[in-house]
Amino acid sequence: YNDGLSRGLFMKEMTYREIIDQYHEFVYAPIGTSMLPLIREGKDTVKLIAINRPLKKYDVILYERKEQFILHRIVKVKKDTVDIVGDHQYLIEKDVSKKAIIAIMAGVYRGDRYLVSNSFQMKCYITTTIIMRCLRTYKAKLKRMLRKQS
Repeated sequence: YNDGLSRGLFMKEMTYREIIDQYHEFVYAPIGTSMLPLIREGKDTVKLIAINRPLKKYDVILYERKEQFILHRIVKVKKDTVDIVGDHQYLIEKDVSKKAIIAIMAGVYRGDRYLVSNSFQMKCYITTTIIMRCLRTYKAKLKRMLRKQS
């Protein structure tokens, strides 16, 4: 998810990193489709918190890339970097510096419901997402193979 504003009106007063450093949390309204179906643009918001524990596989993080703010899921944790991908994507972005990570998602607001990131419901969602990502990856590979043969 790209916040679409990057350095908008609010950002002139404080950066996301400054907000996290000062308040330890904030609510964010992502723009984009990379985290569908979990996060729907214009409908859902996410609660982001300061990182107060080691990052784990499947955490959703907010990080900065070339003056854009991206919300994606960790698929691999390494010593100084992480590999990440949006739930609605299959191409993994490798070796994102941990220094670029601003916050971790604590949960999602969907209307009047709040879904906690480490709840049973979210764990079921993550399992389904992983299966769907594998299927999308195999579908893309199959398409490439078929194009090469024709």
